[in-house]
Amino acid sequence: MVTVRGKAARSDPPALWFQLAERMPLTSKDLCEEQAGLLFLIAVAAGENDPDGFVAAMLDAIGWKHRDRTPITTSSAAHITRNTTDVLRRLRLLAPDSRVAKPERVTSQAVAFARAAARSWPSVAKSTPRS
Repeated sequence: MVTVRGKAARSDPPALWFQLAERMPLTSKDLCEEQAGLLFLIAVAAGENDPDGFVAAMLDAIGWKHRDRTPITTSSAAHITRNTTDVLRRLRLLAPDSRVAKPERVTSQAVAFARAAARSWPSVAKSTPRS
């Protein structure tokens, strides 16, 4: 459902872009997923070469583990942050990269978007209490 702000931003791409950034990372009932999304955005904003590796290391540092108590790996971090990366893909902020094993590379536009998201976090729109 389109919000009033969303309708107003339809003809204003920069305003729409900032509205999307304000809503990142996506909220989730899974706190680990939400924190992983924020960590992914921070990694992208900082120009980290391996955002999934950064997310895995930071989740481990703050105590997150898999249900079987094994550490979060880079590949599992990529899975945990899939909702955040899906948004970046849909906005075409991740570019195909045939030079490396990873299928995508972070663009300068992704860095700018992640910085805007990190600056606006936590936004008023997301500050509702958890149930």
